[in-house]
Parts: sequence; C-alpha cells; structure tokens
Amino acid sequence: AFATDPIMMWLFKRPDVLEAALNILINDQYLPYGRVTRDGTGNAAALWMPSTGSAEPSLLSMLRFTAMTLARGTCRPIVRGLPLSENLKKIAPKEPHTYLFMIGVHPTAKGTGLGGQILREGLSWADGHRTPVYLETSNHELLAFYQRFGFRVQEMITPVRGSPTIWTMLRNP
Repeated sequence: AFATDPIMMWLFKRPDVLEAALNILINDQYLPYGRVTRDGTGNAAALWMPSTGSAEPSLLSMLRFTAMTLARGTCRPIVRGLPLSENLKKIAPKEPHTYLFMIGVHPTAKGTGLGGQILREGLSWADGHRTPVYLETSNHELLAFYQRFGFRVQEMITPVRGSPTIWTMLRNP
C-alpha cells in the first residue's frame, strides 16, 4: 500500500526494507501503545497513536530497526529518518490529540471504500474521546480524501532538505 508513497520511498527506497520497518513499528509501538484498525478482509489498516501514548521507540525497538536495515545493506532509513522525525515532532500539535500515522489499502482493494471505512472507525473513536486527529501526508492526491472527512491543511513543509513535501492536517471532533 505504501510502495508509491513519496516520503516512504524517499526514506526506504526498497519495498522489502519498508515492509520490515513497518512490521517492527506495528509490533513494537502501535499494537502495545496505540490503536490498529483493520477491515475484515485484511486489505486495509490504519495506525493511530494518542499523543499521551508511547510514540518514542524503545531502545530495543531502535536496535531491531538498526539491525534490520543494516542486514539489508542500507542505512538510508536511519540517516534520513532521524532528522525527519525530529523536525516533524517540532511542528506536531502540543495539545492532546490522536495521531494518524498511516492508513493503507492493498492496491487490489483501492477504490472499494475500505480506506474510508477504517478511517471512519478511528475518527469515531477520537470523536468519542473528544480529541482532534492530526496527520501528515506526502501524497498530494490524498488531500481531497482527508478533507472529505473534515481534515484541514495546517501547513505545507519540506521537513528535511531534499525530502518530498509534506502537508500537515488536523481534524477537530
């Protein structure tokens, strides 16, 4: 689902490295501390983190990530990811919110409404807790999708020299 995402490809370049990184992230951060919403078919998922959750990876998680990237013959995600992460943290909302890290739909299921379905589920949860939802996207084509669900563009930035443009978006409950 992320093989064409500009920031993911800038960070990881290779789909095998991206897939392994996402597995570490999901298992080490989002399953224990955040929320993972999935459709019933396994073709769509979203990763959510309350701003009060553990968004910082543990030392063990960092070591696993480093070992994984080096074992695949690259340090690109580390060299590019650390400054990207630091710069994005600086512009994230300071008030309590829910962070939508990513939403993905398998390429064969795009256009079937699954993305909207799992987005609505997560937004319903956030609305029930009266928290705004914040996200970043580097895919200009997704701006209209998110806007249909009440997100508004906050800022358009290039967080690291040479990186793709990122739009930050916020949706109030």
